[in-house]
Amino acid sequence: MKRIIVILLFFISLFPIYPDAEKLTITLWTELEPFIVFEGDTSPLPEKEAVKRILEQARIIFSAMIYGYAFTYTPYDKQRQVAEYFDLRPLYEIVWGDPNLNVIRSEVRDKRLYITVHYTCMDFQVSRLEAWDTLAIPSAYGRGTGDYFKGYPEKMNSLKNAMKEAIRGYMRKRTFNKPKEISGELVLMEMADTIVNAGEYITTAKVKLNIKEVIPYKVF
Repeated sequence: MKRIIVILLFFISLFPIYPDAEKLTITLWTELEPFIVFEGDTSPLPEKEAVKRILEQARIIFSAMIYGYAFTYTPYDKQRQVAEYFDLRPLYEIVWGDPNLNVIRSEVRDKRLYITVHYTCMDFQVSRLEAWDTLAIPSAYGRGTGDYFKGYPEKMNSLKNAMKEAIRGYMRKRTFNKPKEISGELVLMEMADTIVNAGEYITTAKVKLNIKEVIPYKVF
């Protein structure tokens, strides 16, 4: 634990705290002794690598909360023999080393490292958050999975799938026929919750959806 604290102090020096501004707070985890160890990996996971993994997750999640994504989604259609397609493109991303991202606390529990991270928003970022925080833009929930046995990147993939399922669930209630394509933008409204169960990462997410275009099939 002392070694982790020393490593965190190093990362905190990269991410100093800016007071008197709106902060987003999330707590993330990574496994220190993964059940699956791939070739080239080490187990237990070095503390410095564990911290880097969590900070990278934090960078992605804060980016999803502040800037969001543009998306294009084609639902699976068995009758038309159309495969599902989902493209998620960041509108902008927080860069690695952003001084507004800072580590607050850490804890090792059940062979996992948990870190609480703050992101201090600049004025223009607060404006983006406020623009999405309106009843005029609908919200939706989704639950996505990732294959635990393919390694830790699948944890973030389960978040991507949760966003896709949020779009799918929202549109299913509002369109009688499957559309050919749905496009728009979304932001993550709060920290996604991820658990491991039955060989899967399972993530639930709440998003705000700005549906810009729904293209129907012209001929069945």
